Amino acid sequence: MGRKVATYLLGVAMGIIVMLSINVFFSQPNDVEDKLVNLQSDYDKLLDEKMLLEKEHQEITSNTELEPKLESEKDSENIEIKILVSDKDTHEQIAQNLVDQKIYPYKNDLMLILEMLEYDKVEAEKYLVDYGITSKHAIALKKYDEERIKIGEVLLKEKVIKNIDAFKKFQYILDENTKIIPGDKIFKQNSSLREIVDVLANNN
Repeated sequence: MGRKVATYLLGVAMGIIVMLSINVFFSQPNDVEDKLVNLQSDYDKLLDEKMLLEKEHQEITSNTELEPKLESEKDSENIEIKILVSDKDTHEQIAQNLVDQKIYPYKNDLMLILEMLEYDKVEAEKYLVDYGITSKHAIALKKYDEERIKIGEVLLKEKVIKNIDAFKKFQYILDENTKIIPGDKIFKQNSSLREIVDVLANNN
């Protein structure tokens, strides 16, 4: 609609220019300069109106295209999907299922998070001691879990870590109590990794 009006106005402007040009041609020499100035002014005004109408038309078209997309994204965030997570499922199967159901788009990220969730520091320490790779340090591991907040503050102060909030999320994932609990899990589409961890590690 806006584009048609703009085109119409431009056509009218051209018509006026032609008429005024004819008028200027047959006018007295003294009047020619004044009429040319007025002609240029009228032409500039019409061009400004045309550009304004085209801009308004572009904004209306852009907003019209954007609204359905925003509605679609908003609707997808509210969609809940129930997924059965079995203790027999491999990490790859769980990750692929989450990707297929549009819970999270990146399978490799999910595989990494699942591996971290299932990593047991205490059990790993046992085998490392048995194989002579390291000395027994179960007390240190237990202390690490108990003093997580203080540890984060110290490491941030000494610039070992850069973001304490990100480090807390890392600690949460590696906590001995944060493990995958089998069962029916209800996820929201387009979930964050933290939201996925919360669902996997809790009974719904």
